[in-house]
Amino acid sequence: MSSKIERSNLLNVLLAVMFATVIALFAVESYADAVTDTLCNAISFVQGGVGKAVAIIVIISVAIMMFLGKITWGVAIAVAVGMGLLFGAQSVVEAISPGGQATCVNATPAAGN
Repeated sequence: MSSKIERSNLLNVLLAVMFATVIALFAVESYADAVTDTLCNAISFVQGGVGKAVAIIVIISVAIMMFLGKITWGVAIAVAVGMGLLFGAQSVVEAISPGGQATCVNATPAAGN
């Protein structure tokens, strides 16, 4: 039992350290650009061709499992909502952010997209 608690505490400490590191890097202007570029590249990779191909595979898999009765409607709806949030996140951020623009202007498309 104590190993689960220790693992949980270790995970919390690691997450706190990672969060503090990201905040510290954003405080330094030169690192903020590098972090922003990396995050924008990751977003373009996930929302690009690779993400769309994975989404197609997920949709086909969910359809087959629904046809065979292996998953419930709730799981299928949760998958659909999750994919909608993944591909519609930029629109949500633009709607709630001040100025109405939260796009990655300088993102380079990942290879294959």
